[in-house]
Amino acid sequence: MLWTSCKNDNDDPDPTYTLTQEDLNKSSKEVELNATGRKFGDASIPHGGTGLTTEDTYRDMYSTIGFKSSDASAVGTIFTKRTYMKNADGSKGDLIVTFAMAKRESGYFPDGGDWEFVMMPNDGSNDYETNPNGMLPDASQTEMRGQLGMCAGCHSQASNDHLFSQSEVPAFEATQGDLNAATYEEDLMITGKEYGDLSIPHGGNSGDPDSTYRDVYSNTREKEDLRVGSVITKRTYVKNADGSKGPLLVTFAMIKREAGYWDDGGDWEYVQMPNDGSNDYEANPNGMLPDEGAPNRGQLTDCAGCHSQAPGGGYSFVRGTE
Repeated sequence: MLWTSCKNDNDDPDPTYTLTQEDLNKSSKEVELNATGRKFGDASIPHGGTGLTTEDTYRDMYSTIGFKSSDASAVGTIFTKRTYMKNADGSKGDLIVTFAMAKRESGYFPDGGDWEFVMMPNDGSNDYETNPNGMLPDASQTEMRGQLGMCAGCHSQASNDHLFSQSEVPAFEATQGDLNAATYEEDLMITGKEYGDLSIPHGGNSGDPDSTYRDVYSNTREKEDLRVGSVITKRTYVKNADGSKGPLLVTFAMIKREAGYWDDGGDWEYVQMPNDGSNDYEANPNGMLPDEGAPNRGQLTDCAGCHSQAPGGGYSFVRGTE
Protein backbone atom coordinates (compact mmCIF):
# COMPACT_ATOMS: atom_id res chain seq x y z
CA MET A 1 0.00 0.00 0.00
CA LEU A 2 1.64 3.24 -1.14
CA TRP A 3 0.84 6.91 -0.87
CA THR A 4 2.31 10.19 -2.02
CA SER A 5 4.19 12.21 0.56
CA CYS A 6 4.25 15.88 1.56
CA LYS A 7 0.51 16.35 1.86
CA ASN A 8 0.57 18.62 4.90
CA ASP A 9 3.79 20.46 5.24
CA ASN A 10 4.26 22.44 2.06
CA ASP A 11 1.90 25.36 2.74
CA ASP A 12 1.02 24.84 6.41
CA PRO A 13 4.10 23.86 8.42
CA ASP A 14 2.34 24.27 11.79
CA PRO A 15 -1.26 23.25 11.08
CA THR A 16 -4.13 24.00 13.42
CA TYR A 17 -6.45 21.19 14.46
CA THR A 18 -10.14 22.12 14.79
CA LEU A 19 -12.49 19.94 16.83
CA THR A 20 -15.80 19.15 15.09
CA GLN A 21 -19.08 17.54 16.15
CA GLU A 22 -18.22 14.52 14.03
CA ASP A 23 -14.91 14.12 15.86
CA LEU A 24 -16.66 14.34 19.22
CA ASN A 25 -19.17 11.67 18.19
CA LYS A 26 -16.32 9.31 17.30
CA SER A 27 -15.11 9.28 20.92
CA SER A 28 -16.84 5.96 21.55
CA LYS A 29 -14.17 3.52 22.73
CA GLU A 30 -14.59 2.58 26.38
CA VAL A 31 -11.75 3.67 28.65
CA GLU A 32 -13.31 3.35 32.12
CA LEU A 33 -16.95 2.68 32.90
CA ASN A 34 -18.83 3.49 36.11
CA ALA A 35 -15.74 5.06 37.65
CA THR A 36 -16.56 6.98 40.83
CA GLY A 37 -14.62 9.91 42.18
CA ARG A 38 -12.62 7.75 44.55
CA LYS A 39 -10.91 6.04 41.62
CA PHE A 40 -9.36 9.33 40.58
CA GLY A 41 -7.75 10.05 43.94
CA ASP A 42 -7.33 13.36 45.74
CA ALA A 43 -7.58 15.36 42.50
CA SER A 44 -11.17 14.30 41.90
CA ILE A 45 -14.00 16.84 41.90
CA PRO A 46 -17.78 16.21 41.93
CA HIS A 47 -18.28 17.12 38.25
CA GLY A 48 -21.92 17.85 38.28
CA GLY A 49 -23.35 20.06 40.99
CA THR A 50 -22.75 22.29 43.98
CA GLY A 51 -22.62 20.38 47.23
CA LEU A 52 -21.94 16.98 45.69
CA THR A 53 -19.05 14.93 46.96
CA THR A 54 -16.63 13.05 44.74
CA GLU A 55 -18.58 9.87 45.44
CA ASP A 56 -21.95 11.29 44.33
CA THR A 57 -21.35 10.78 40.62
CA TYR A 58 -20.35 8.08 38.17
CA ARG A 59 -18.14 8.90 35.18
CA ASP A 60 -18.12 6.81 32.00
CA MET A 61 -15.08 7.63 29.89
CA TYR A 62 -14.49 7.11 26.20
CA SER A 63 -11.83 7.95 23.66
CA THR A 64 -11.23 8.04 19.93
CA ILE A 65 -8.27 5.67 20.35
CA GLY A 66 -9.96 2.79 22.14
CA PHE A 67 -7.78 2.12 25.19
CA LYS A 68 -5.39 3.64 27.71
CA SER A 69 -2.62 4.47 25.33
CA SER A 70 0.90 5.79 25.63
CA ASP A 71 0.10 7.46 22.29
CA ALA A 72 -2.82 9.41 23.76
CA SER A 73 -1.05 12.74 23.34
CA ALA A 74 -1.21 12.65 19.53
CA VAL A 75 -2.92 15.65 17.93
CA GLY A 76 -6.59 14.85 17.29
CA THR A 77 -7.02 12.44 20.22
CA ILE A 78 -10.26 13.02 22.13
CA PHE A 79 -11.35 11.86 25.57
CA THR A 80 -14.93 12.30 26.76
CA LYS A 81 -16.41 11.84 30.21
CA ARG A 82 -20.15 11.43 30.72
CA THR A 83 -21.02 12.25 34.34
CA TYR A 84 -24.12 10.75 35.96
CA MET A 85 -25.77 11.11 39.35
CA LYS A 86 -25.19 8.18 41.68
CA ASN A 87 -28.52 6.95 43.05
CA ALA A 88 -29.07 6.18 46.72
CA ASP A 89 -28.93 2.45 45.96
CA GLY A 90 -25.54 2.85 44.27
CA SER A 91 -26.84 2.58 40.71
CA LYS A 92 -26.21 5.05 37.92
CA GLY A 93 -28.74 7.87 37.70
CA ASP A 94 -29.38 10.73 35.30
CA LEU A 95 -26.75 12.19 33.00
CA ILE A 96 -25.65 15.58 34.33
CA VAL A 97 -22.86 16.80 32.07
CA THR A 98 -20.36 15.58 29.48
CA PHE A 99 -16.78 16.82 29.39
CA ALA A 100 -14.28 16.47 26.56
CA MET A 101 -10.55 16.97 26.03
CA ALA A 102 -9.19 17.30 22.48
CA LYS A 103 -5.44 17.33 21.87
CA ARG A 104 -4.51 20.43 19.92
CA GLU A 105 -1.37 21.51 18.09
CA SER A 106 1.79 22.44 20.00
CA GLY A 107 1.53 25.90 21.50
CA TYR A 108 -2.28 26.03 21.63
CA PHE A 109 -2.47 26.11 25.46
CA PRO A 110 0.84 25.29 27.17
CA ASP A 111 -0.66 25.66 30.65
CA GLY A 112 -3.23 23.03 29.74
CA GLY A 113 -0.89 20.61 28.01
CA ASP A 114 -2.18 21.86 24.63
CA TRP A 115 -5.57 20.28 25.35
CA GLU A 116 -8.83 22.00 24.46
CA PHE A 117 -11.40 21.50 27.22
CA VAL A 118 -15.17 21.34 26.65
CA MET A 119 -18.18 21.30 29.01
CA MET A 120 -21.65 20.23 27.80
CA PRO A 121 -24.41 20.21 30.47
CA ASN A 122 -27.38 17.92 29.84
CA ASP A 123 -29.87 20.77 29.54
CA GLY A 124 -32.36 19.12 27.17
CA SER A 125 -31.00 20.80 24.03
CA ASN A 126 -29.18 17.76 22.63
CA ASP A 127 -30.33 14.60 20.85
CA TYR A 128 -28.11 11.97 22.45
CA GLU A 129 -29.00 9.42 19.81
CA THR A 130 -27.29 11.64 17.25
CA ASN A 131 -24.63 13.15 19.50
CA PRO A 132 -23.93 10.64 22.29
CA ASN A 133 -21.27 12.84 23.87
CA GLY A 134 -23.30 16.03 23.78
CA MET A 135 -23.58 18.93 21.36
CA LEU A 136 -20.26 20.68 20.80
CA PRO A 137 -20.48 24.35 21.82
CA ASP A 138 -19.56 26.94 19.25
CA ALA A 139 -15.90 27.94 19.47
CA SER A 140 -17.01 31.45 20.46
CA GLN A 141 -18.50 30.12 23.71
CA THR A 142 -15.24 30.52 25.59
CA GLU A 143 -16.81 29.77 28.97
CA MET A 144 -17.82 26.32 27.69
CA ARG A 145 -14.99 25.43 25.36
CA GLY A 146 -11.32 26.23 24.87
CA GLN A 147 -8.54 27.17 27.27
CA LEU A 148 -10.53 26.54 30.45
CA GLY A 149 -8.32 27.35 33.42
CA MET A 150 -10.37 25.39 35.97
CA CYS A 151 -10.12 22.19 33.92
CA ALA A 152 -6.43 22.71 33.22
CA GLY A 153 -5.69 23.41 36.86
CA CYS A 154 -7.12 20.08 37.96
CA HIS A 155 -5.62 18.09 35.11
CA SER A 156 -2.19 19.61 35.72
CA GLN A 157 -2.04 17.27 38.72
CA ALA A 158 -2.21 14.19 36.47
CA SER A 159 0.97 12.19 36.14
CA ASN A 160 0.91 11.88 32.36
CA ASP A 161 0.18 14.86 30.09
CA HIS A 162 -2.85 16.14 32.01
CA LEU A 163 -4.53 12.73 31.79
CA PHE A 164 -5.77 10.59 34.66
CA SER A 165 -6.82 7.71 32.40
CA GLN A 166 -3.57 6.16 31.22
CA SER A 167 -1.73 3.04 32.32
CA GLU A 168 0.09 0.17 30.66
CA VAL A 169 -0.74 -0.26 26.98
CA PRO A 170 -2.68 -3.44 26.20
CA ALA A 171 -2.95 -4.86 22.71
CA PHE A 172 -5.17 -2.89 20.35
CA GLU A 173 -7.68 -4.89 18.30
CA ALA A 174 -9.36 -3.09 15.42
CA THR A 175 -13.01 -3.77 14.68
CA GLN A 176 -15.10 -3.65 11.53
CA GLY A 177 -16.40 -0.32 12.79
CA ASP A 178 -12.85 1.08 12.89
CA LEU A 179 -12.30 -0.03 9.30
CA ASN A 180 -15.62 1.45 8.16
CA ALA A 181 -14.71 4.75 9.82
CA ALA A 182 -11.82 5.33 7.39
CA THR A 183 -13.80 7.84 5.32
CA TYR A 184 -11.55 10.92 5.11
CA GLU A 185 -10.17 11.19 1.58
CA GLU A 186 -6.39 11.17 1.32
CA ASP A 187 -5.87 10.66 -2.43
CA LEU A 188 -8.35 9.61 -5.10
CA MET A 189 -7.69 8.22 -8.59
CA ILE A 190 -3.94 7.81 -8.01
CA THR A 191 -2.09 5.51 -10.40
CA GLY A 192 1.06 3.53 -9.76
CA LYS A 193 3.23 6.05 -11.56
CA GLU A 194 2.38 8.69 -8.97
CA TYR A 195 3.92 6.52 -6.26
CA GLY A 196 7.33 6.48 -7.93
CA ASP A 197 9.76 3.59 -8.20
CA LEU A 198 8.34 1.82 -5.16
CA SER A 199 4.94 1.17 -6.74
CA ILE A 200 3.71 -2.36 -7.45
CA PRO A 201 0.68 -3.49 -9.49
CA HIS A 202 -1.48 -4.32 -6.43
CA GLY A 203 -3.81 -6.59 -8.33
CA GLY A 204 -3.43 -5.32 -11.88
CA ASN A 205 -1.31 -6.49 -14.79
CA SER A 206 1.91 -8.07 -13.64
CA GLY A 207 4.84 -5.66 -13.80
CA ASP A 208 2.70 -2.65 -14.69
CA PRO A 209 1.97 -0.49 -11.63
CA ASP A 210 -0.09 1.87 -13.80
CA SER A 211 -2.65 -0.84 -14.57
CA THR A 212 -4.56 0.13 -11.39
CA TYR A 213 -6.07 3.16 -9.68
CA ARG A 214 -5.89 3.49 -5.89
CA ASP A 215 -8.34 5.52 -3.75
CA VAL A 216 -6.92 6.15 -0.28
CA TYR A 217 -8.87 6.99 2.91
CA SER A 218 -8.15 7.36 6.62
CA ASN A 219 -10.03 7.58 9.91
CA THR A 220 -7.87 10.57 10.88
CA ARG A 221 -7.83 13.88 9.08
CA GLU A 222 -4.72 15.40 7.50
CA LYS A 223 -4.00 17.65 10.46
CA GLU A 224 -4.15 14.77 12.95
CA ASP A 225 -1.25 12.53 13.89
CA LEU A 226 -1.21 8.93 12.74
CA ARG A 227 -1.59 7.62 16.28
CA VAL A 228 -2.34 4.19 17.69
CA GLY A 229 -5.74 3.18 16.34
CA SER A 230 -5.28 5.05 13.08
CA VAL A 231 -6.57 3.16 10.03
CA ILE A 232 -5.58 3.87 6.43
CA THR A 233 -7.31 2.02 3.60
CA LYS A 234 -6.58 1.71 -0.10
CA ARG A 235 -9.21 0.55 -2.60
CA THR A 236 -7.47 -0.69 -5.77
CA TYR A 237 -9.33 -0.69 -9.09
CA VAL A 238 -8.56 -1.85 -12.63
CA LYS A 239 -7.51 0.96 -14.95
CA ASN A 240 -9.52 0.58 -18.15
CA ALA A 241 -7.97 0.93 -21.60
CA ASP A 242 -9.56 4.39 -21.97
CA GLY A 243 -8.00 5.50 -18.68
CA SER A 244 -11.19 5.33 -16.62
CA LYS A 245 -11.61 3.48 -13.34
CA GLY A 246 -12.72 -0.14 -13.72
CA PRO A 247 -13.85 -2.85 -11.26
CA LEU A 248 -12.62 -3.01 -7.67
CA LEU A 249 -9.90 -5.64 -7.28
CA VAL A 250 -8.72 -5.53 -3.68
CA THR A 251 -8.77 -3.32 -0.60
CA PHE A 252 -5.74 -2.96 1.66
CA ALA A 253 -5.58 -1.52 5.16
CA MET A 254 -2.93 -0.45 7.64
CA ILE A 255 -3.84 -0.34 11.34
CA LYS A 256 -1.50 1.45 13.76
CA ARG A 257 -0.87 -0.85 16.70
CA GLU A 258 0.66 -0.35 20.15
CA ALA A 259 4.41 0.12 20.57
CA GLY A 260 6.21 -3.20 20.34
CA TYR A 261 3.56 -4.94 18.24
CA TRP A 262 5.97 -5.37 15.30
CA ASP A 263 9.16 -3.34 15.11
CA ASP A 264 9.99 -4.53 11.58
CA GLY A 265 6.63 -3.27 10.34
CA GLY A 266 6.67 0.07 12.12
CA ASP A 267 4.06 -1.30 14.57
CA TRP A 268 1.50 -1.36 11.76
CA GLU A 269 -0.85 -4.28 11.17
CA TYR A 270 -1.43 -4.96 7.48
CA VAL A 271 -4.61 -6.30 5.87
CA GLN A 272 -5.52 -7.57 2.39
CA MET A 273 -9.17 -7.97 1.34
CA PRO A 274 -9.74 -9.23 -2.22
CA ASN A 275 -13.06 -8.33 -3.82
CA ASP A 276 -14.27 -11.95 -3.99
CA GLY A 277 -18.01 -11.34 -3.73
CA SER A 278 -18.23 -12.09 0.00
CA ASN A 279 -18.60 -8.49 1.15
CA ASP A 280 -21.48 -6.02 1.13
CA TYR A 281 -19.72 -2.81 0.14
CA GLU A 282 -22.71 -0.71 1.08
CA ALA A 283 -22.27 -1.84 4.70
CA ASN A 284 -18.47 -2.20 4.62
CA PRO A 285 -17.07 0.21 2.01
CA ASN A 286 -13.46 -0.68 2.86
CA GLY A 287 -14.00 -4.43 2.77
CA MET A 288 -14.73 -7.03 5.42
CA LEU A 289 -12.03 -7.19 8.11
CA PRO A 290 -10.57 -10.71 8.41
CA ASP A 291 -10.36 -12.28 11.84
CA GLU A 292 -7.16 -11.74 13.80
CA GLY A 293 -4.70 -14.50 12.94
CA ALA A 294 -6.02 -14.88 9.38
CA PRO A 295 -3.25 -15.24 6.75
CA ASN A 296 -4.28 -11.98 5.06
CA ARG A 297 -4.06 -9.90 8.24
CA GLY A 298 -1.26 -9.14 10.65
CA GLN A 299 2.51 -9.00 10.31
CA LEU A 300 2.66 -9.27 6.51
CA THR A 301 6.30 -9.07 5.50
CA ASP A 302 5.71 -8.19 1.84
CA CYS A 303 3.74 -5.11 2.87
CA ALA A 304 6.22 -4.10 5.56
CA GLY A 305 9.18 -4.55 3.24
CA CYS A 306 7.79 -1.98 0.83
CA HIS A 307 6.55 0.42 3.49
CA SER A 308 9.89 0.36 5.29
CA GLN A 309 11.12 2.53 2.39
CA ALA A 310 8.65 5.34 3.14
CA PRO A 311 10.30 8.74 3.69
CA GLY A 312 10.63 9.75 7.32
CA GLY A 313 10.68 6.22 8.70
CA GLY A 314 6.97 6.11 9.53
CA TYR A 315 6.06 3.27 7.12
CA SER A 316 3.39 5.50 5.58
CA PHE A 317 3.62 7.44 2.35
CA VAL A 318 0.45 9.41 3.03
CA ARG A 319 1.31 12.31 5.38
CA GLY A 320 3.96 15.00 4.91
CA THR A 321 7.27 13.32 5.71
CA GLU A 322 9.89 15.32 3.80
